[in-house]
Amino acid sequence: MLNERPAPVAGDLGALPADVFDRVAAGYGDAAAVGLLADAELAVNRALVSEILGETAAGGELLAELERAAPAAFDAVLSHPFVRSWAVACLEGKDAEPDRAAAIAVAVAVRAGADADVQVHAHDGLIHLPTVGVFAAPAEQVRVTAGRSSVVLRWPGGRAELPAGDRQIPGWHACRWVSLDGVRVLLDDADPYRDRLEFADPAWLDADGERAWAARLAATWERLAADAPAQLDGLRGGLRAIVPLAAAPDGTPRGATSRHAFGAVGLSPTADPGEAALLLVREFQLTKIGAVLDLIDLVPEDAVSERLAVGWHDDPRPVEAALRGAYAHLAVADVWRHRALSTGDPASRGVYRRYRDWTAEAIDTLLTGDRLTEAGTRFTRRMAATLDEWSHQARAS
Repeated sequence: MLNERPAPVAGDLGALPADVFDRVAAGYGDAAAVGLLADAELAVNRALVSEILGETAAGGELLAELERAAPAAFDAVLSHPFVRSWAVACLEGKDAEPDRAAAIAVAVAVRAGADADVQVHAHDGLIHLPTVGVFAAPAEQVRVTAGRSSVVLRWPGGRAELPAGDRQIPGWHACRWVSLDGVRVLLDDADPYRDRLEFADPAWLDADGERAWAARLAATWERLAADAPAQLDGLRGGLRAIVPLAAAPDGTPRGATSRHAFGAVGLSPTADPGEAALLLVREFQLTKIGAVLDLIDLVPEDAVSERLAVGWHDDPRPVEAALRGAYAHLAVADVWRHRALSTGDPASRGVYRRYRDWTAEAIDTLLTGDRLTEAGTRFTRRMAATLDEWSHQARAS
């Protein structure tokens, strides 16, 4: 069984090149560095799916064939953030649906234009093909036959052929994609495991909703160029999906991530691109450190249960949560630093100082005693070095 906290590689930085580790630990990470984290998370996904296939034959043989015949499409589907969420649920025995492997195999075949003929089980009346779309199935079992130019679904008394392009058929909801500065990102409103992100909106987007989200995200990305220029390259290398979240009753913007969904960020709709940019940076920061923690122990086992006071939370936080929070707030402070520098606004300077001080205090606490492994100490000191660099820049200006 998997634990909520995956077992990382113990010891030094063997799981990551030292320069990549340091670039990410500094609070940033370019596309190459984040790409290495993404590759490592793909390897985790592949291992988890392989373990599930050892327990069920549903789609397993086809998936193994496609891994050999269409490796690029195979990796594209297995990189989908919620494939891991599904795999973890299966291996933990929570909402276990191992026969979804057949739908994953179909998704690979569709993306590759490969031949496939497999029985797929509908869950809650739906057949979800990750990164392709979802079909409201009229029957519990549907036979899917895919080829280079067609995908046909058959069930007792009926059939449907999935459309190419934007054409619609009853019951079919194609995946929605947005292009952000040339990067294709899934606007995920349909994956059943997106509910691992708190407040995920259960409703599917209509065409107007898709256009509204595309416009909001384009404005958000444009704002990032001013507010978080050093984060853009890493986002290009690791952002896989945006999940619409339900709006808070009081209108407070929401963001969300899951440790078991690398590259997915949940955002609530907001008319302010600045708010959305801040949330996207903060949540993606949590995605990055989550990937590092999958690979390398930063907190020793004997410190896991200890709790630390932090400025951003009323209650003391576990050591790992304090480390993750400090890393996220380092990026938030950087956003406000850029805003203060560009506008000279005293209010922005005040917010920057608050987040900077919270981060610095947490770093000092984390570095006290034996709360971190050697790698964790190195990671945290790299964060501290970034704060020092900002101070030097401020004195020099």
